[in-house]
Amino acid sequence: DGESNNSQATVNSDEQSSKPQLVEEKLCLKGIPSTIDCETLKDFFSVFGPIKDAIVLKDDVDEGKPATVTGIVTFKEGSDGAKKTLNGQPIQMFGSVIEIRVIEATSLFEEK
Repeated sequence: DGESNNSQATVNSDEQSSKPQLVEEKLCLKGIPSTIDCETLKDFFSVFGPIKDAIVLKDDVDEGKPATVTGIVTFKEGSDGAKKTLNGQPIQMFGSVIEIRVIEATSLFEEK
């Protein structure tokens, strides 16, 4: 239909196969303490770069099981904040070691 998909980031072809593509500099943070709110998450990870958005997702607590808390941090485009965070691992947040994963963008326009 003639529409083009403009990516927000480019990756060299030799790097593309071995590393996840950091399109929006977005990270998933598992194992953050249950006392953390969005503002605290944003403040904590801002040492790695300017934050565009920070979200805290909390699962309901089942009897006898601790709450599962996941954070999503989006760094401002071009800040390399996600790369700096990944390079700074392991990261401890108030006594908890945080599991960090890149959130990879998928395109609805990919041809199959």
